[in-house]
Amino acid sequence: MEKWLKGDSSKKKKTVNLEEISEEKIKELKIKKIRTLIGEKKETEKEKEKDKEAASEEDEFLNLLISFRDWLIKRRYLKGDIDKIAIWINNLNDKLISMTKKNREINDEAIKKSLKDNFKEIPPKFLDEKTRIALNKVLHKRKRNASDTYYLTKLKKEIQKRLREDRYYRILEKVLEIK
Repeated sequence: MEKWLKGDSSKKKKTVNLEEISEEKIKELKIKKIRTLIGEKKETEKEKEKDKEAASEEDEFLNLLISFRDWLIKRRYLKGDIDKIAIWINNLNDKLISMTKKNREINDEAIKKSLKDNFKEIPPKFLDEKTRIALNKVLHKRKRNASDTYYLTKLKKEIQKRLREDRYYRILEKVLEIK
């Protein structure tokens, strides 16, 4: 019963808030929400298409492998078919290599996307503005200038310094745990 009453009070607050907002603002919010929903849907559709392509390539490779096996089983005298066997094996190897390259590209894209998301989690005040700009250029593959390179090397040195310090702090932590 209390849940329903709470829902009514929050519903009243929502209607009051909607009445205070202008119609133009409401339309903008609706359009923004629709765009986010459509954007999410497009991303999932693209991912599904990539999965289907990968699955169809794997099925095609397996079918080729099975047909090679069947052809090989039917042969009685293989010495005369050495050239054909070599061609089959080369074709299967090329197919396998192309599949692994595509899988690597897909994995690289996923890693880059997760890196971009993780980078967004870093608070803005953690890095200075120039370093943040340089890192954005690296993430989005934009052209860098000398200033960006300077700030990136400066950041790299700072990270190495902090990692060395981290190692020392871990040693000190272990010493303190001994008691």
